[in-house]
Amino acid sequence: SVLRVDEGSCHHETTTMMFKHEPMLLHVACASHHDAALLLRIGTMSGTLRESGAMITEKRVTVALRGHALALTVPLAARGPLRPSEEYLEMLVNEANDRFEKNENRMLNLYEGIENELFTGEYRHLLQCASKTVKGIVNSFPSLDIWGHAAVVVPISFDNESSSFVDDIDVLVFGGYGSGPGMSKQKKKYCRLSSVYGIRRRKGIWDEKWAERNELTLEEHCSKRKIMEGKVILPPLQGHKACLLPVARCAHNDPIVAIFGGRAGPARPFSTLFLYYPTLSCDFFEPKVVGPPPTPRWGHTFTALPGHDDNVAIVVGGRNEKEALSSVYLLSRITKFGEADEYAWQSLDIGRPLFYHSAVLQPNAGSVLDRIVIFGGLANASSIVQPAKCLSMTSSIQITNAGKEIKWVEHGGSFPKDGFFASSAASISTIHSRTRSIIVSGGAPIQHELTNTNEALPIRIYECCSDNKVSACKVDLHPCHSDLAVNFGSMAHHEMLFVESGIDGDRSAKSCDILLLGGGVDSFAFGPSFSSCYSVSLEGLDDDIINEKKLMKHCKRSVQQVMMEKGGSKDVKKNDKPNDACAETDVIYVASKDAKCLKMALESASYLDKRYRMKKADKNTPNSESCSCIAVPITKSCVEEVVNADGEKPIWYEKYAIAFGKEVAPFSTVVLGSLKQRKS
Repeated sequence: SVLRVDEGSCHHETTTMMFKHEPMLLHVACASHHDAALLLRIGTMSGTLRESGAMITEKRVTVALRGHALALTVPLAARGPLRPSEEYLEMLVNEANDRFEKNENRMLNLYEGIENELFTGEYRHLLQCASKTVKGIVNSFPSLDIWGHAAVVVPISFDNESSSFVDDIDVLVFGGYGSGPGMSKQKKKYCRLSSVYGIRRRKGIWDEKWAERNELTLEEHCSKRKIMEGKVILPPLQGHKACLLPVARCAHNDPIVAIFGGRAGPARPFSTLFLYYPTLSCDFFEPKVVGPPPTPRWGHTFTALPGHDDNVAIVVGGRNEKEALSSVYLLSRITKFGEADEYAWQSLDIGRPLFYHSAVLQPNAGSVLDRIVIFGGLANASSIVQPAKCLSMTSSIQITNAGKEIKWVEHGGSFPKDGFFASSAASISTIHSRTRSIIVSGGAPIQHELTNTNEALPIRIYECCSDNKVSACKVDLHPCHSDLAVNFGSMAHHEMLFVESGIDGDRSAKSCDILLLGGGVDSFAFGPSFSSCYSVSLEGLDDDIINEKKLMKHCKRSVQQVMMEKGGSKDVKKNDKPNDACAETDVIYVASKDAKCLKMALESASYLDKRYRMKKADKNTPNSESCSCIAVPITKSCVEEVVNADGEKPIWYEKYAIAFGKEVAPFSTVVLGSLKQRKS
């Protein structure tokens, strides 16, 4: 109607107007350069959004997704040569409507591409994006001849100055099915066990064999503190799980091992919660439990939590003699001063029957969200070959709001699928680097679920780049010497444990060690087959340590150049820290031998400031023996609620804290990485 002008009109307006069709234009704010590059690749891989690009500033990274192929701009006028005919206008409108439909199809294709690549992508895509190759050196380890057992790593603290608080550990194995270590072939008898076996690492050297723990094997440094009344006997169990509970805020710092579930026979599952104090006694105790306990089960997972809001562990899935279970139980601790701790169960039904899966706490330093990542498993108790529904995409359970909200989440492309059951998982998160990785080992494969040969490897490593993004690492395994016969064929129903190497923050760990303990499969014709035990040193996960050292040297050179330009002294003291690599913060001074225990207590109480690293105390500390002290960074809430608060102090503060003060502490590797990214 705008173009229609009466023939008799004297209006001679010849203003030009534009008939336009604008194609889609989408601006997306990205968290990092890596995310921007991934989104650009998705937008341009179809060839329709070739004009897309990224805008990078100091404050943000933005991706503009656009394409001009469907753009339409036609000048029109009511009079003159630009006046169109009725037929032309009709064809122009039809063309514009057609481009509208094509534009909608392109938006749908982009939506599907983002959904498939970022949320439901296959693991083979992650392998293509893998930027790191990890070398695994396989060493022999004393055999167990047990499967279906539970195992934990217990840090050991000594009273003498020469001992390390990281290198000295005990590895404990509880129950399981088999003959146990050290039995000759003639005396081997396969049955469910109630024994506790241990092996020690002292000053970096492992014992030559496993030993059954009893009162005579307790070391002299172990505390003689009374625990609680009500000793119980651990029954012969198989398919149970154990974890090391976090240290209570206002209680002792002796490690506590919790054991739950298992079965003593084909149709005799248990639901009892056992506590074991490895540095105090060889007895088991049954604590007071508030609320209905979980139903009896085996084949479940029992994962320790960081201790936020007194939530200490979580039970996921399992099965009984009739069916697979879909229930989840959250275990919380009720600490009473001067009395024995009580425990409470909170239940949730996720609607996903699941057993013989593996679960691990996703390493995410500083997060208030506890996320349990679940790999593989089975869903049908009557058919061992039917996989669980979550095999197509690895899932997780998120715990928020002080444990009041427990949510099941389908990860999709953020975590790879794992077509195995009876596998084991562990997380690697050390103080030496910003690497946060999850390792899954062994298991029995569901053959039709494996689409990539790398998925069938005995060890699968996934680096957690962020909360919702992982990168698969290629694992290259080699025996430590040519005579070592490595066989992972029976590595199912086993336990994998991460053991940290290195003594303190001044010594960088060149490798991360994992222990593959026990495992096996049953056979009615030839008897059970047991897997050997191995120690695997992983080299390549801590490459960021080298980058951190380069960054520190670069920062130090920059400070020297600035002082030279300002006419300052050309001599920079070696102890001066660069301003952009460290800062002043509140610290608690502790003896070197107690630093690990204090760090665990602070972390459990959410008082550890993870923006900084521990460091050796300066000479001007309020302690005459400052050279042997460690400065542990603490949060402002710790200063207000503990240090400066009136009244009785927590037991861990009275036991370990020497003094309170301020120190110039180095930033954590996570903070340094963020600073480096902003500079780039």
